Amino acid sequence: MDTKMLRLCLTLSVLLGLQITGTGADQEVADFCQQIICHHPTQIIQRNNYEEMEFPTFQWVETDVSGTDMKTALKTGLEKLLKYSNLSNAAETIVPVSAPWVIKGSLLNDKIQREFQVYLYLSPLVHSPPEPKDPTVLISTFPPFNFYIRTFRHHNQEDGSLINEFIKDLDQDKRSFYRKFFYIGWYNTRGLKQIAFLKK
Repeated sequence: MDTKMLRLCLTLSVLLGLQITGTGADQEVADFCQQIICHHPTQIIQRNNYEEMEFPTFQWVETDVSGTDMKTALKTGLEKLLKYSNLSNAAETIVPVSAPWVIKGSLLNDKIQREFQVYLYLSPLVHSPPEPKDPTVLISTFPPFNFYIRTFRHHNQEDGSLINEFIKDLDQDKRSFYRKFFYIGWYNTRGLKQIAFLKK
């Protein structure tokens, strides 16, 4: 991780108070969300090596980044979203955010394309977020939804390989999901992350 990206992630870590303990990756996420105000799933179904989670509606800020690789897209997107959270909004105030920070990407012939959306969840305590000053930053509300989610900790495999392995496992279990898009959410700077596909 380069210096600039590390600084962005550390900023998020400070904002979110990331002090992770626990024995497994799933437990680390659960422990983390006991320490800050997360968007908790309303239902969790444990599958073979992943989970099916149902989430209520919530708000986030997002921005599009295209023409670059995923690492650079995440860096560029987080810079914009952190500026929104830190005074660059109509109220010129601090807008609390929640974990994880997320990137949405698309797949074509099992390859990650160079078009992304980067998200920061707004804290559940934020009910009427101020409008962004940057016109490329948007506030969105996501309706209730279900995800298939696999959690990783300190994994050295490339994201593309992890994504395609997850797709194969979902296909083997005959799950119905939107396979053209994936989501990756990070909880800390030490590799705790989740890969998700939206259930049909």
